[in-house]
Amino acid sequence: MRLITALLILTLMASSYGQQQPSPQEGKPRLPIECDHAAPPRGMHWVCNDPNNSCNCRLESDNPGHPGWEDDGGLPVHKPEPAAAGKISSDDFYKIMNTIAEGRSEGNAAKAADMFAENAIYSDLLRGRTYKGQGAIKKFFSNNKSSVKPMKMQWHHLLFNEQDQVGAGEFTLEGSRHYHGMMIVKVEKGKLSNWREYDFASNQSWDKFTSENHF
Repeated sequence: MRLITALLILTLMASSYGQQQPSPQEGKPRLPIECDHAAPPRGMHWVCNDPNNSCNCRLESDNPGHPGWEDDGGLPVHKPEPAAAGKISSDDFYKIMNTIAEGRSEGNAAKAADMFAENAIYSDLLRGRTYKGQGAIKKFFSNNKSSVKPMKMQWHHLLFNEQDQVGAGEFTLEGSRHYHGMMIVKVEKGKLSNWREYDFASNQSWDKFTSENHF
């Protein structure tokens, strides 16, 4: 009888002890899972769905409703803004400038002048010459036909700022004389509205002319 009573007391004590002792994890804050995220794209930020799980996050725009980087199943997808009305791309600019070079090299003044707006202004600042209007520019290009040596125009570098619609370039122009120069232009509604040119007469090749600072 005493043995049975002792066993019952031990059983009750063990049960009571088990209920009173907290588990090793009880009362301790759960540590968040550490996840490394790449820096978000400009205009975006990370938003975590679960504060305790930094891996469960998504990208959101700093400016909701603005086109740009958006979340697509956890993967950022870039959606470029549509080109502003009347503006051209860099590829369009290169086509315009190459058409001018082709027209002048072919002796086709109309082809080159057609890349200019009707009210365009073309200035050769070192010679103090300015031609106003597509007709005057076409006539200026046509005067090169009187040269005994065929005209040839070649671009070396072309740069274009799509936002400002302003471009620049370096060129070599051969005809009655040999020139190396630079120009800067403004584009409006897909045509050249302004052209400023600075050129230097030289019989040297482009590589020789720029040999001290060639790139």
